[in-house]
Amino acid sequence: MRTFVAIVACALGASACSDEEAPSRSIQIMHWWNAGGEKEAIDAVLGAFEERNPSIRVLDDASVGGGSTEQRLALATLFHEGLLPDTFQANGGWGLLAWVLYDGSVESTKLAQIDDLADDWRNAVPDEVMTSVSYPPGPPGTDMHQYAVPLNIHRLNTLFYNKEVFRQIGILNPEEELTELSQLFDAAKRVRQLSLDIHKPITPIALGYGDKQDWSMSLLFFENLLVGRRGGALYQELFDDPGHFDPFSTEFEATLEDLRTLMSYANDDANELPWDKAMARVLKGEAAMTIMGDWAKGYADAQEEEEHRLAYGFIPMPGTARTFVFTTDTFSLPIKNEKQMDTTRELLRFFGSADGQKIFNEKKGSISARTDVAIPEGDNRQATFAAFSDDAITKIGATSLRARQTWVDAVSKAIAAFATNWKDGSPSEVQHTIDNYSDVLLDSCCSLMTGCCPQ
Repeated sequence: MRTFVAIVACALGASACSDEEAPSRSIQIMHWWNAGGEKEAIDAVLGAFEERNPSIRVLDDASVGGGSTEQRLALATLFHEGLLPDTFQANGGWGLLAWVLYDGSVESTKLAQIDDLADDWRNAVPDEVMTSVSYPPGPPGTDMHQYAVPLNIHRLNTLFYNKEVFRQIGILNPEEELTELSQLFDAAKRVRQLSLDIHKPITPIALGYGDKQDWSMSLLFFENLLVGRRGGALYQELFDDPGHFDPFSTEFEATLEDLRTLMSYANDDANELPWDKAMARVLKGEAAMTIMGDWAKGYADAQEEEEHRLAYGFIPMPGTARTFVFTTDTFSLPIKNEKQMDTTRELLRFFGSADGQKIFNEKKGSISARTDVAIPEGDNRQATFAAFSDDAITKIGATSLRARQTWVDAVSKAIAAFATNWKDGSPSEVQHTIDNYSDVLLDSCCSLMTGCCPQ
């Protein structure tokens, strides 16, 4: 659409068009942003880049739906066929490092270092995020090399709610009234009773992990329920010391039972519904709550109906307020011919700029990866920025940052299966999957932090 409008304008004789301004170079970008809010965000930043660089056309026809898993499969095929996109989206940490350590060695990397581009934003990006796009990882130092531009910061442990439904069940200040998981379950009971009293179906907690989105259920379990245990300590033990973590412990099994309880308040079609459709039910008042990363804010704000844009609020997932589980979306520089890489570097430079990040994140619902990008007055992302900036709040990376995709896919599938069969299902499938894949997680951990490896 961006290029089509420019072509039509030139065809009609617009004075601003000239042979010099016609696109003479192109960049193929691959991403998974197709839902509301995220599509508007990437279109906005790419449109702004093309406006500033009229000789370059950005092609995103290679992008895929279904999230990071579907794109990763498509990327693997392209890599094997020698048809690399010029840049592609990946979560920081292992989502990115899988391509840096291709075939397990940095010598066989598919990505170029972009240390010089990082000079512009290195001092403005928090250490936690900087580490996720660097190798070797660890505390910032001269031996680190940057392999991607971090475009944003998302908080994954987020509860979204419908303000009117909460008002009807007597919850007027959710951030103070919902601080523990037990209070969330109590709110769900009250919604169920409200539904009976007013003879209107209202789902207490809308969830969606259909359309190949098992990652959504994994996010719910690990980044929200497990993080709620001991202020994130159990989550940290799993990823920082996988060789000693016991998935058959009483505490871990209790967390799986929390998931069972939560599923008892969810919609019956959760395994058929994508995450954005679950969020849509909250906006329409058909559901009271949903649990999702704060990109759901971008989805809500992109709705055409003003009543839907104003219908929701969000707070940290009850029980996790003092922990900020984050992820970052990044774009890297695949190794190709120098001329093409030079063109792609111009786009990456814009992605890393304060201007580019401001344009993108205002629509995405995320905060900038740069701390020097101001958030407009009245924008509710200010609360997210304040939380990430608060030294008293623990910042921990999401599963996609800390574990190889082999582990994430296997465990996500097991959790989704348990959630689908929550009434009669045994938690043992999840426990045994984590136990069977412990060597994969240990290898992931050792590659990131040598201190977690057996001595």
